[in-house]
Amino acid sequence: MTQTEFEYHAWFLDPRLPEGDPDREWVACFVIRARTPEDALAWGDQLAKAKALRCGESFLSSALEPSGQDTAQLPIVVDGVEPSDRDIGW
Repeated sequence: MTQTEFEYHAWFLDPRLPEGDPDREWVACFVIRARTPEDALAWGDQLAKAKALRCGESFLSSALEPSGQDTAQLPIVVDGVEPSDRDIGW
């Protein structure tokens, strides 16, 4: 089965920053290549939750949509392949 590109968004909360700080809640966005939307969402959530745990942040939620033309500059992650934080850009 071929892989499709999906745009993944994960929202985080950094509890170390004071309430009212515009960077306290932030979103990460990248493309995931996966066979199904369910695979893409599960892999993105796994990566986002691991990042939050490593950094003392809270994973708030996520969303997935078909990849569009505006994703050319986004990092690309392949389902099941562990990227570095630098690869994702967070």
